[in-house]
Amino acid sequence: MWACWYGQAGGDGVCYTGKPILYDTGDLIDDYYVDPELRNDQQLLFLLTATSQGVERIELIPLLISYMQVNRASGAAFDEIAERIRSLSAEMGTEIEREGDRLVIEVGE
Repeated sequence: MWACWYGQAGGDGVCYTGKPILYDTGDLIDDYYVDPELRNDQQLLFLLTATSQGVERIELIPLLISYMQVNRASGAAFDEIAERIRSLSAEMGTEIEREGDRLVIEVGE
C-alpha cells in the first residue's frame, strides 16, 4: 500500500487511464492560512493498493485540518470534499464512489 495526499482537496482531480495520475500532491499540514476559495484546510489522503500486476484500488480519505490537527472529514465537510474531487475527476473520465467513510476508485478487473 502506498499513501500520498493532496495539498488541497482535489487540486486538479484524479486521472486513471491504466495508471493513476495524482495531481497537486503535497503539503498535508497547510493550515497557516486557509484560502476561502482553495479551501486548503480540506485535504485527501490516498491509499493505493498495488500488486506486481499494478494498482488494484485507490482509496481517498477526506481530511479536515484545524488548529494544527488532522482529522477525518465528516458531514458537510466530507460532502464538499467528495463533490469537488468527483467533479474534477469526472472531467478526466475517472469515476469515484463513496464507500462508508472514504471514496474509492476501483481499477482492478
